[in-house]
Amino acid sequence: MTIGQAIRARARLTPDDPAVREKDRGIYRERTWSQYADDIQALGIALMERGVTPGDTVAIMGDPTYRWMVADAATISIGAISFGIYTTCSGEEIQHQVTTGGAVVFVAENQEYVDKFLEVSEHCPTVRHIVVEDTRALFGYDDERICEFDELLAEGRAATSELQVAFEARLEQAESTDTALLVFTSGTTGQSKAAQISHRNFLVGGALQLAQVFPETTEPGDKRIIAHLSLAHAFERIVALYSPSSPRSSSTSARTSSRSVRRSTRCSRSCSMAYHGSGRRWRPRRSPTSNARAG
Repeated sequence: MTIGQAIRARARLTPDDPAVREKDRGIYRERTWSQYADDIQALGIALMERGVTPGDTVAIMGDPTYRWMVADAATISIGAISFGIYTTCSGEEIQHQVTTGGAVVFVAENQEYVDKFLEVSEHCPTVRHIVVEDTRALFGYDDERICEFDELLAEGRAATSELQVAFEARLEQAESTDTALLVFTSGTTGQSKAAQISHRNFLVGGALQLAQVFPETTEPGDKRIIAHLSLAHAFERIVALYSPSSPRSSSTSARTSSRSVRRSTRCSRSCSMAYHGSGRRWRPRRSPTSNARAG
């Protein structure tokens, strides 16, 4: 089973259960597993329509948000490879990770990260699309690669039955041993390196092990998990994104304030775990069109 298949299975099993609660302007908004799966399919179809193929890579930069989760899962579900970039990364680090990963799509939470990328984009020729989650402060830009996240969702929701079948085929064709994610090392002794992580690595070596350490997370009832680290972090993805796809685990709370984290630690026990990837270094594939740049 792959990560995308696990999410779909959970959505079919408990479609009306809450999957995510995200605070927006002081109010928590809830999305069910059914809504989550539908949005994953919609964005996945839109990415396919923009030429994203199995083995391509998609970079995501921003704080933990529902749209971050959807972008990650949609990428993985169509056989492409996702990787997160820390919001604290410098322009040089962004350039290194995007070019090392060979990203064809750059997903930015908002204008801040669009600007960070555009400063180095001339050195990132593989990026064909810049997808922006929050466009409220985005105006005066003439880069033809920029498109709105919600526009892609709308396109995917209006997709023909043929495209929906194509998405299902991509989802079904994926295997647990396929590379799902790239995780970059800290780079303390040199340039950071990209480790390839398979679906099996995360679901068995990560989510299953977490459930064994904390069996209460798989018991019936609403179990809330707070995403407080960057989703570029391998451990946070295991805890907040992929463990909840277990049939009996519960909702994920994406994005929270430091005050909320402090409150939560009063009634929870902290745990430190180390997670290691497969040990394989990533080498982006090269294609005849890899140097082409839209716009």
